[in-house]
Amino acid sequence: MLLMMFLALAAQADGNSATDLCSYVSQRDSTTLIIRTAAGPLVYRDHLEPDESYISYILSTWFSELDLVVLNASYWEGSSYFTVDLNTGDEYRMISVPLPNPSGSLLLCYNVDLVAQYSANGFRIWEATEKGLHVEYELLDTMDWGPADAFWMNDSTVSFTEHEYTDEYDLLERPMLLLQRNNEWQIKPPVLTD
Repeated sequence: MLLMMFLALAAQADGNSATDLCSYVSQRDSTTLIIRTAAGPLVYRDHLEPDESYISYILSTWFSELDLVVLNASYWEGSSYFTVDLNTGDEYRMISVPLPNPSGSLLLCYNVDLVAQYSANGFRIWEATEKGLHVEYELLDTMDWGPADAFWMNDSTVSFTEHEYTDEYDLLERPMLLLQRNNEWQIKPPVLTD
């Protein structure tokens, strides 16, 4: 029941029918999620014992125009995202729910975890091709700052807020841009005009 409600909402948000998404995703029972790909079905089974082996899979979003679904895997402590290519059956580990640029050619993932430092801070940009996804740009080893509130301004520019803590644990926030110029990605402050 919950899966069907999600499928209807995801399809509505994507401008497609729930029937379209149901042709790819089904749930045999409350602990089994099945993703049907052109390469064959992928079966994800929850393990709900209250210990370190706990894992639960949830369909997070669907990018119909890219033939991708995003799953959230919740663990005993923590969670992760991964994207499934409905054409190839390939799975790609993501650091966040990916955000497609306006043309759908690039997917932005970003993460900030400055306090617990459980996961990497930074960016990963994936290029979507007919052969699947591949990493276009990656900056994940920033431990003194992290990106927050990121969004695509256009196909080659990401706006984000740089978060950094002072030695006194005061949060500093600075507007920044991640730009692709001459086939290179650069981080720069925005040019402010009057």
